[in-house]
Amino acid sequence: MSELKTNQIATNDGNNVAIDNSLNLKSYTTTQRDALTSAAGDMIYNSTTSKVEHYNGSAWQSGT
Repeated sequence: MSELKTNQIATNDGNNVAIDNSLNLKSYTTTQRDALTSAAGDMIYNSTTSKVEHYNGSAWQSGT
């Protein structure tokens, strides 16, 4: 018989992240960011402006 385990997410398992782990965004300068091939929904940390940014499909937008 199989054992059902609940409320557990393994860390370091592909793209899974445990609930209590912090989310670490890739860090790029503005120049590096502008050289990326981005898709809508991409998020980065801009080390030039010290802000989290997301790509809306046509332009990078800063979070507040």
